[in-house]
Amino acid sequence: MVECLLAKEVVAGSSPVSRSKMMKFSFLNNRSRISDKDLKMIGLLLEQLSIGGKIVLNKKQVLLGVRGSKQLIVRESRSETIIGIGTLCVTPTLKALKGHIEDIVVDQNYRGQGIGRRILETLIAKAKEMGVKDLELTSNPLRIEANELYKKLGFELRDTNPYRMRF
Repeated sequence: MVECLLAKEVVAGSSPVSRSKMMKFSFLNNRSRISDKDLKMIGLLLEQLSIGGKIVLNKKQVLLGVRGSKQLIVRESRSETIIGIGTLCVTPTLKALKGHIEDIVVDQNYRGQGIGRRILETLIAKAKEMGVKDLELTSNPLRIEANELYKKLGFELRDTNPYRMRF
């Protein structure tokens, strides 16, 4: 498992998962440098995850999100290209610290190498380190490979009705 501390980079490349490419896993924080190129790459990844149109991000939006979450980025070491992302949102409630994983996506050109698994394992480890008692995520049922991975990692399908309100 990759161990990441906030703002500390870890190079992954010695495991069988990433033999072909060296990768760096790092969490963003409020002192992270976000370039316009980084924003564009993150937007392109989010477009691969969603059905909607073009996603344009700005630095303020990304860095504000860092305050209430742990945003993990994966870069291909040589090119510094962002090839995967994931977000851990942590919320204190009256009963316990709750966590929710969002926006797990690996660039379509890098899928099948175990990067998504490594992102999830890193976010799960961070949630445990923070004392999270319940960790949840949602996934489109059509994303068969992703849903199988979630089950392999110990997530259980809940019998509940998800509701949403958009503003």
